[in-house]
Amino acid sequence: MGRNKISGNSLAEAVRQEINSTPHVKTSVSDGIINYSALARKLSKTLSEKLGRKVNEESIIVSIKRFADELGETSIGKTYVEMFAQSEVMLQDSMTYTHFKKSDSVINKIEKMFSDENWDIGEVRVMIQSGKQITVIMKKHRIEDIMDELSSEVLFSIPNG
Repeated sequence: MGRNKISGNSLAEAVRQEINSTPHVKTSVSDGIINYSALARKLSKTLSEKLGRKVNEESIIVSIKRFADELGETSIGKTYVEMFAQSEVMLQDSMTYTHFKKSDSVINKIEKMFSDENWDIGEVRVMIQSGKQITVIMKKHRIEDIMDELSSEVLFSIPNG
């Protein structure tokens, strides 16, 4: 949750900002499925830092309850059954899972490849970055286009089909 100091001195406003900054918490508050005491304990330090003063946990709970009442219950508009009934499952073959050392050249090459593709054809492309590695899942023929140039950066690759 956010750490920036807020203008003014309103605990209620600070609680609203913190809850609004995390959609999953906001939905849980709105639906009444969150433990207000636990949320207050979690927010206590952040709110004290933002407001520049020690904040009473009971006051935080009251602010959470009031905000929950204002929010009312959320509605996604459709039940999960209706949402999944309209979903499609697409299977892809010839996918390759490749792990690269993280470097500017790898990032630039992969990002360029992603931006140059025609997204209308429905190809699956996934890029996951960590501190030192980049994992790419994409069609075998697409990854083969860059494997020669980036061969020294490949940690391992698992081709499929």
